[in-house]
Amino acid sequence: MKNIKSIGVLSVILPSIGVYFVAEYIPLLNSVMLGLLIGIIIGNIFVMPEKLNPGFKYAGSKLLEVSIVILAFGISAASLGAMGIPFLVKTVVGVLLVLIAAIALNRIMKFQGSTGLLTGFGTAICGSSAIAAASPIISENEEDAGIAIAVVNLLGAIGTFLLPAALSYIEIDETQKGFLIGGTLHAVGNVAGAGYAMNDLIGDASISIKMLRVALLSPMVILYGYFISRQNGTSKSTSFKLPVYLWLFLGITVLSFFVTFPPELVYYLKIVGKIFLTAAMFAIGLRLSLKKLFRVGKSAFVYGAILFAVQLVIYTVLILV
Repeated sequence: MKNIKSIGVLSVILPSIGVYFVAEYIPLLNSVMLGLLIGIIIGNIFVMPEKLNPGFKYAGSKLLEVSIVILAFGISAASLGAMGIPFLVKTVVGVLLVLIAAIALNRIMKFQGSTGLLTGFGTAICGSSAIAAASPIISENEEDAGIAIAVVNLLGAIGTFLLPAALSYIEIDETQKGFLIGGTLHAVGNVAGAGYAMNDLIGDASISIKMLRVALLSPMVILYGYFISRQNGTSKSTSFKLPVYLWLFLGITVLSFFVTFPPELVYYLKIVGKIFLTAAMFAIGLRLSLKKLFRVGKSAFVYGAILFAVQLVIYTVLILV
């Protein structure tokens, strides 16, 4: 049984390595989104062997966890301190307000399942990785996570092009433009693409803000889970039971303030982490029904677009404060 499970995991990881490198040559798509799309197409066209399902399920959960832990190695005290205390405080306030808006909007739109809440968390923190981190706590439904990831990646791609174009007509300084880009776009890739497309100063500022949002992942999972449990009337204690991988993420993040990890190690770990995340999305895509994607995806996109607009307003106001 273990050998069959390993075959299932390997059948997801090996093609994902190719997807990771091929995605660099495909515009508008990162490897995570491409892996999810390929998985959805294959899973809905072909009937996958039932005996491989345990391997697919394992890849869709455990590889996610490993990729989240690896993400923490890319955070450094230098990058977090580059923007100065006022902008760091504003970023924390911005993330909190977006999370509150996400819960409120989810209630207003009366979402069934956890797609809205996961989309909200991915919007507030760091896209796919945040959804992957929050999914085991908010919901065990892999399909909900897959739909949320598809939505935030699509909105992030749209924002990568539209936000720099809009900011070129707005009279604010480059640090403030970096704050808006780093505080609102979904994935690190979106932030880097949009920021450095304008200039290096904006790019550096936007990445610094984005890294703080990533660093807030563990504490915000706790807080978000607490708010949701309060809303659902469930036990408060359940929201504070962080999985081991999130404790590891938090520990590595704290360690980065005292230890400088070798750049070569961080570089290769990022590649491994992205491949694992791509493989996890590929595995989730194999188990994601297109029927549910179309049924829930449309309303999830509207939810995500509204929340993204609210997020832009929040961070704009924070600049003016």
